[in-house]
Amino acid sequence: MHWLFNLLRKTGRILMIVIFVTLLGNVGITFLYVLLWVYSGTGVTFQSSDGLWGDHEGFNQKFHLIVVRFEKYKIGCNVPDVTLQRITVKPEGFSIRGLFNDYSEPKWLVPLAHNLQPQARAFEPRCAVNNVYDWKLANDRADAYINQLLEGNQ
Repeated sequence: MHWLFNLLRKTGRILMIVIFVTLLGNVGITFLYVLLWVYSGTGVTFQSSDGLWGDHEGFNQKFHLIVVRFEKYKIGCNVPDVTLQRITVKPEGFSIRGLFNDYSEPKWLVPLAHNLQPQARAFEPRCAVNNVYDWKLANDRADAYINQLLEGNQ
């Protein structure tokens, strides 16, 4: 009977080691997932070439939505000739934020320009806020703009 007790004790240690390693692995995977979610790359800020409109990427504010809002600005304020400009510089060298950037994403293909509104990250003129515009038209134009960026990069 003594041999059975020793076997159970040794098996218990092995089982405890397996459980510990499994838990440690799960904690590590969860940590990496949270790290990737928090540092999903650099939040990029954009502006119109006339300096009257601007927007910034955030958790719920992705690039496609920014382009749709920019197209809404062009329609609502009747400024068809303004262009979208990126005012966030690509991080250089080794940095935590730079590790999670995919520089082939369309947001990095938008031309870089000097910031015309240094104090503001997101702003919209009244003509863009108060007017009723065609969301479908703005969305279609945004899709066409993003496709044009991607095609120009090939």
